[in-house]
Amino acid sequence: MHRKFDEQLGALKNRVVAMGDVAQIMIQDTMRALVERKETFIQDVLRNEDKLDQMQIEIDTEATELMAI
Repeated sequence: MHRKFDEQLGALKNRVVAMGDVAQIMIQDTMRALVERKETFIQDVLRNEDKLDQMQIEIDTEATELMAI
């Protein structure tokens, strides 16, 4: 039981790190859009926003399920 929990917790941690990576890219693209005044970077940010939102929903669900174990 503990092993399965540890594996699920590790997988959740990896998903949170991946979400952080997406957020970091979004921040970089936002800064580049402001500095270079290029709309293409903002379009990338907006596309990644949906991905980030979906990741958050999935992570919240997994964390809730993990706490219930």
